[in-house]
Amino acid sequence: MSAEEALSPVPVPLAHLPSGPTPSAAADGLPLPTVLRSRYRLEAALGTGVLGTVYRAVDLVRGRTVAVRVFPSALARDATFRARVLAHARKTALLTHPHLATVFEAGVSAGYLYLVEEFVEGPSLRALLQLRGRQPVHTTVTLAAQLAEALAYVHAQGMIHGDLRPETVLLDREGRPKIVALGLRQLVSFPHPPGGEARAHTAYTAPELRRGAAPSPQSDLYALGALLYELLVGTPPAGPWNGREAAPAPSLLGPPLLRTERPDVPPGLEQAIRQALAPEPGERPATAQAFRAALLAPPPSLPPFPGARDRARRSPLDPIAWASQPLAIGLPLAATLIVLLLLARLLDVLPPVVVPFQAVRVPELRNRSFAEAELTAKGAGLAVAKTRPEPCDQYGRDFVIRQEPDPGTLVHRGTRIRLTTCSGIRVPNLVGLREEQARIQVVHRGWTVSGVRFVPTTEAPPGTVLAQEPAPDLIVPEKQPLVLTVAQAPR
Repeated sequence: MSAEEALSPVPVPLAHLPSGPTPSAAADGLPLPTVLRSRYRLEAALGTGVLGTVYRAVDLVRGRTVAVRVFPSALARDATFRARVLAHARKTALLTHPHLATVFEAGVSAGYLYLVEEFVEGPSLRALLQLRGRQPVHTTVTLAAQLAEALAYVHAQGMIHGDLRPETVLLDREGRPKIVALGLRQLVSFPHPPGGEARAHTAYTAPELRRGAAPSPQSDLYALGALLYELLVGTPPAGPWNGREAAPAPSLLGPPLLRTERPDVPPGLEQAIRQALAPEPGERPATAQAFRAALLAPPPSLPPFPGARDRARRSPLDPIAWASQPLAIGLPLAATLIVLLLLARLLDVLPPVVVPFQAVRVPELRNRSFAEAELTAKGAGLAVAKTRPEPCDQYGRDFVIRQEPDPGTLVHRGTRIRLTTCSGIRVPNLVGLREEQARIQVVHRGWTVSGVRFVPTTEAPPGTVLAQEPAPDLIVPEKQPLVLTVAQAPR
């Protein structure tokens, strides 16, 4: 069988595999330590999944540590699958990228089918999320830009990853991401991930894949968008399906919002992620490189992605749909609201000595303008007082950065809430950073870069930010576009 035949689009079915969560070579009785092909000594199991068990191993010929995936014997006995794995390994071994784990070879030894990859000594993104939860915007954008760069390289070679998620991204000692398991999931087919793996895959599976479409660069971008969402929010984007039901019609679904969970995410970054999570492939970024550019330099806000307005008009929450609900539901709700309003009016005229009935909870007044905070406080029956303004790093002049008492505190009606506002926003200091690092900082802080000037010099490494306008640490009323001066090698 030729390599082209082995990589034909019809994958090997997994219907004959056990449905439990750990179908692995270990279950086939593979003892440790075991030496494969008199070269790879398997020393410890690192993880198990539907495509077998990954071991830390020693390459006895080159004297290096490697990762060896041993496929389940049920698959290894299939001649078509063996040929497909061997051809896939020959193709992926030609790929070289700093954010891809290098594939060395694949083979068969004593009936075991194995694949040898670079060993990445570090945790997965899943372990990072479990240990630290949601990540800072700066960290997330850095990781996502590197992963998008790797996907752009993979797609340029005519390949698809097909299984990007926190479990298939590892971090090396320096914290740099490495993508593993490139293209392996496309070598087999199953309608839904078996056992407990369903939850691990569904959130990263693009809607068109759930409808039976073939993987594409846009489905990889959907997975990257979902991964980025989870890094920022701490949980994957929610969907009304569970992996074993048909996906809802994409025209009725829109990408999830981030800023309701993470107000510190810049609006432009939120929209870039939402575009990657668009239900239709044609509404996502055209390429991974375009998505990377949007992550590193998003505008303050973006227009809705194509089709968003039409989708909103077709939303199942349309008022016309609600108006058609039975009166048996609407009338009791209306009556309840009327009773509550009457009670509220009654309580307003009770004497002030009736403390339990006069107490209110302080609303959240931070992260908004003073005028908006004042209106919100008055609506709750409270007054406000402005304290001495302070410089801040995130919000513009007159934004509320602190309040006393804290939100949720129970106070009497008429209590005066003390609000501290911004006197102006401090310009971030980007001097001395690499240009890409500076752009990531700009995204993290919600600023923009309007231009870059290059100056030939030998006094700083090429790509270093030498100066900026406005100057670092200057207090300005509002965020404004920055102009960077960057070192360039003399000609």
